[in-house]
Amino acid sequence: MKSLPIPLLGLLVTAASLPPPAQASGPFPFETPFFDDRNLEDLLEGNLTDRYSRRNLAPLISYLHLTGKFTASHAFLFREQEREREREAQEYWPRPEREFEDLLESEGFPRLWFSAWNSIRRDYVENGRAFTRHYGIQNCLPDAFRVAAKTFSERKSLYGAGSPRLKRWIEAQIRVFEHCGNEGFDPPTEPQEDWELLEKHDRQYQIAASYFYDGQYREAARRFREIGSTTDSPWSGLGRYLVGRSLAREANVDEDNRRELLDQALAEYRQLAQDRDFVRRFPWITQQVEFIQAKVDPATVLDRIEQKIIHDPDYVWQQEIRDYVFLIASHEPQRRDSSAYADWYYLAKTGDRQETIARWRERQSLEWLFLALINAGLSSGEETLTDLLEAAAEFGPETPGYYVMLNHRVRISALLGDVDGALALADNPTDGTTPLSEAHINRVRLRAANLSIRWEDYFRFASIRPLELPWRYGAVNRNTTLFPQEATDLINTYFTPRMMLEAIGFEGLSRYQRSRMAISGWTKAILLGDSDLARELSSEVKRYVPRLETAFEKYESGSDPEFEAALIVLANPAFSPNMWPGAGRVNRTYQSELLALDNVALPWAYYNWWCSASWAREQNEAVFSRPRFAGYDEAQLDEIRELRQIGQVSVAGFFGPAVLRYARSNREDPRTPYALHRLVFATRHACMGGPGEISRQAHSFLHRHFPESEWTEKTPYWYD
Repeated sequence: MKSLPIPLLGLLVTAASLPPPAQASGPFPFETPFFDDRNLEDLLEGNLTDRYSRRNLAPLISYLHLTGKFTASHAFLFREQEREREREAQEYWPRPEREFEDLLESEGFPRLWFSAWNSIRRDYVENGRAFTRHYGIQNCLPDAFRVAAKTFSERKSLYGAGSPRLKRWIEAQIRVFEHCGNEGFDPPTEPQEDWELLEKHDRQYQIAASYFYDGQYREAARRFREIGSTTDSPWSGLGRYLVGRSLAREANVDEDNRRELLDQALAEYRQLAQDRDFVRRFPWITQQVEFIQAKVDPATVLDRIEQKIIHDPDYVWQQEIRDYVFLIASHEPQRRDSSAYADWYYLAKTGDRQETIARWRERQSLEWLFLALINAGLSSGEETLTDLLEAAAEFGPETPGYYVMLNHRVRISALLGDVDGALALADNPTDGTTPLSEAHINRVRLRAANLSIRWEDYFRFASIRPLELPWRYGAVNRNTTLFPQEATDLINTYFTPRMMLEAIGFEGLSRYQRSRMAISGWTKAILLGDSDLARELSSEVKRYVPRLETAFEKYESGSDPEFEAALIVLANPAFSPNMWPGAGRVNRTYQSELLALDNVALPWAYYNWWCSASWAREQNEAVFSRPRFAGYDEAQLDEIRELRQIGQVSVAGFFGPAVLRYARSNREDPRTPYALHRLVFATRHACMGGPGEISRQAHSFLHRHFPESEWTEKTPYWYD
């Protein structure tokens, strides 16, 4: 390969989406993480990100660090918010309904499954046209089941197990929770005159709750108001609270009267919040006031909470953090004049290059340098780019956001034509005293890979370390360099076997990477019919995958290399002309091996051998005009184009004729029954399946000539 200039951006093809990792205990392709922009601890330590999403505190944390306002109080506040978010996520496992369901069983009722979600229907007429809207509501929250379980236990203690009164309460409560999902409206019946007062109060509350969960919020509010005014009811306080809750729910679905309903809910909550005794019993009422205010006037509440977080974190409630996260999802980045942070965040989200650079020149502060580096491009001009590089060079690895600035220093250096300088920056991302997270180093290295002039440099920088692995096995660990998906897409789509053979020898690759490339390159050579090159690559397979040495020696020295190649591939569903990114297709059975070779096919055929959809990727002809490919003649480029075609045939379709031919002439070979079994196996388990005729012939030959073989017993059917 020749060392030639390449474009600064855009060489790599767009990465195709991978399916999520399977959860089985057998082999599966592990979707290896290399980058993590949501790691809270990284952000709190000053390892910032330039990838901001909605419902994300990353930009605010970044701003606090860059302006020197970040304190230990902020760290505590944000960690608590993350813990609370995790706790809320875990509340549904085990399911909060379980305690109530267990109590049902204790009284002889069948175990039920209650859905927590409902779809509320509203009919509208607009411009003379009638239509219906459906609103998805998380209807029954965990507290509803906790309160029900607590009441169940109290009534059981009061009424006695198996009593008629307890049975009536249970049957009514089951009806209530059936409204959590779309079970139709069937509330409990009204209480009878001869019931005791407590049982009547319980039933009135259960009926009101049924209206609430059915989405009839106005009627629910009316009934809760009556309950709230009944001072001897044990549900009086909760009834008063649920009036506002019902009105707020109605505001979610009644778009025409939303503001009026929110104002009514806010008035209800404010009145309750002035009652000290009520607040002691229901302390969350003040949080509900804040929540409704945020819906009524979101911009004002957002700015108030934001400034409180920035300047007075010791007095911020966790509910305020939740409200803030909710509000920034729908009210940014339109605002910008209310505060210095709002202005900074607006430009962080919109990416206005000219205005961001103007702010930096005007204020000469770190937070604006940070944004200016992110947004700078060729249109910024050579002078501006040079000024930015000089300013950023003054900050060392201890600076908040250093990795982001380094990443863009690498990019900008290349824009100015100094590719060698850019790679030198990426080669030394830290001074050795200030650690950067692996995710941040990986982004810098992948940026350098995209800018590299030589293939040797590309592979050196594109070899990055994983953030985690599914388990520890063999020589593959957190220090093993692997290829991200951008690199494997490039190799799979544009690399011939000859190119892969050369790349295997590049410096900086791990033994694991070389083993994967050797197997992929050898399989490509076999599919292309290049036996000489396949023999060269087989030596690399033996070197880096010793477990396969015997099989590949038979391939090299055997009288029928086509059959030997077929046997190797059919025996190992992990073989493919494609490379999986990261750890790839791994098998926990072989923890001591470098490569997850196995005889076990996955239940997901996509992961066995190869698929036409994943192999025949669209090739961008413009890539061939890039300088990296300029050293190849037309014949070599045609070979690259041919790669799109060789994966169109299935593994059984390609290797089946060789196996059948060999079987007819070599019945005495003890490997023949196994080869026929694996051929039938592949017609079922390979991603693309296989020709039914080949499957039938292999099955028929196996049963006719080897009726006593264990492989015949394991092959009862053939597949079409």
